[in-house]
Amino acid sequence: MTLLVLVVFVLLSLVIGGVWMSNQASKKQQQKVQDKARIRKLKQLAVDVEEVLGTLRHYKTDPELLKLVCNYLIGETERRIQIDSENAEALADMERVRAIYADLENLKDGKGGVIPANDRQIAIMKRHFIKTMKLVKHMSAKSTINEMEAQEHIRTLRHLMLRLEVDAYMSQAEKARLNEDNMTAGNLFKHAKEILVASEVGYDGKTEEIKNISKKIASLYTTVDSLKDKSESDESQPENQSHEQN
Repeated sequence: MTLLVLVVFVLLSLVIGGVWMSNQASKKQQQKVQDKARIRKLKQLAVDVEEVLGTLRHYKTDPELLKLVCNYLIGETERRIQIDSENAEALADMERVRAIYADLENLKDGKGGVIPANDRQIAIMKRHFIKTMKLVKHMSAKSTINEMEAQEHIRTLRHLMLRLEVDAYMSQAEKARLNEDNMTAGNLFKHAKEILVASEVGYDGKTEEIKNISKKIASLYTTVDSLKDKSESDESQPENQSHEQN
């Protein structure tokens, strides 16, 4: 009887042990799947932030803001390594972003000179600047930076975003004017003016700038009317000459 009880106990132990080991293996597998999903999500976030960082560098934004964004990127890459310390892609990314940060340490403030060349570049610039402002707000909420610093970065980004968009359309308008496409030039000047008028971003000289654009638009229509009058005058000359001969 004692032997039977012992056998039953051993069998039950084996069954329970097997179930426990199976559950542990299932939990480990589930954890691996969850970790891979988290790493993929963090990787995609890193890709997005790195694209934003590239745009910010292209338009020569404040070096301190660039370092702030790059430092955030380093932190997100560290999270991937914490999840999987042997993740080769995350380790390589960490080496690359640390090199970017080291490069930013020596970067001088070189604002100005670069503007979007077309509507697609304008759209990308605006999208990435807006993402940066959201990121700055997120870092402020997490106390990574203080609120005053965050507000200053956001104010600077809004002003630069407006400046780049207006300058881009003004540049396109000037090119159209030089090509004697006054209709296109006028529409582009008008669009630049509308952007300035609609924007809540204020700065010294904004009102004067709007007036100057209005003058450019008026001069275009004056030129168009002059050309039209000249054309009508030229057309009427042969007719007048014909009447004189008769």
